[in-house]
Amino acid sequence: VAKYVDRNRQLFPMLSAVLLSL
Repeated sequence: VAKYVDRNRQLFPMLSAVLLSL
């Protein structure tokens, strides 16, 4: 998941933060 979030970090900064929280 970290990889996916890191890739879409610039696209979904808020979403990435939420995913990282989970």
